[in-house]
Amino acid sequence: MPLSVVVPTYHRPEKLSRALAAIERLQPAPVEVLVVVHDPDDAPARLPAGGRVVFSPAKGAGAQRNAGWREATSDLIAFTDDDCVVDPAWAGELAAGFRTPAIGVVQGRTVPLGPTGPLSRTITIERASGLFESCNIAYRRAALEAAGGFDPGFSDRFGGRPFGEDADLGWRVTRAGWASAFSPAARVSHEVEEGSLRDVAAEEWRRGMFPVLIKLLPELRQQMPWGGWALRRQSPWAQMALAGLLLGPVAPGPGLALFLPYLAWLRGIQPRRQIPYQAYRDLVGSVALIVGSVRAGRMVL
Repeated sequence: MPLSVVVPTYHRPEKLSRALAAIERLQPAPVEVLVVVHDPDDAPARLPAGGRVVFSPAKGAGAQRNAGWREATSDLIAFTDDDCVVDPAWAGELAAGFRTPAIGVVQGRTVPLGPTGPLSRTITIERASGLFESCNIAYRRAALEAAGGFDPGFSDRFGGRPFGEDADLGWRVTRAGWASAFSPAARVSHEVEEGSLRDVAAEEWRRGMFPVLIKLLPELRQQMPWGGWALRRQSPWAQMALAGLLLGPVAPGPGLALFLPYLAWLRGIQPRRQIPYQAYRDLVGSVALIVGSVRAGRMVL
């Protein structure tokens, strides 16, 4: 099926060149490749065959993706990001996912682009998460038109930081009656960035936004473990461990009892050098989720 590819970009010329080089190797080739820029200086010097630059008057990935798909000519529109590298079969596998007319959105598998360490930041998507991450996804034009595309103002609910607009669009499409599918063979590799402990803390603190997101998109609970009340499988143990740390100074025995289940879970992590970093992530994330749950009036562990 004919497919257009949309790539929003902002001030990442080297990564964009790498992303476009991978798109140029796609077999079968897409009908067109639309690179969407807000700053005209971001226009690449070289484009794949069938490529063109689209200018978005509004800044932000959601607004740029809207400008891209509205300029596209195909009935299927695939999205990826400028810090991603698509597999040669990516476009064909996404298109094949639209096996019935009822399917309006197909998401692909995303893996890290290279080795990861304890302080690495990347994206891994091995199954449908309910977040409809736009680094690797395709929509029918009819589904996008029915939903009105991305809502560039969605992130205003989170202080203007980009968050959740991908999930918002995906669920509006499904609410409109379209089915969704997941294609493990449609693979994208996402950039791996090395950060600091401060970067990791900032990343984990963003988990506190999920209670608000779930308040806005209650369908997300269907995708979550522990009956929809936990964001991560280890969340109950991590929250108990946090309570144990707080209780320990006044009641060491009960505090230790609360901490032990999480300690047993940590012992299964390999390699072992990852354990203190995982504990650090879970501690910050647990506090963020408690604060976010109180603010949103929606409990998420």
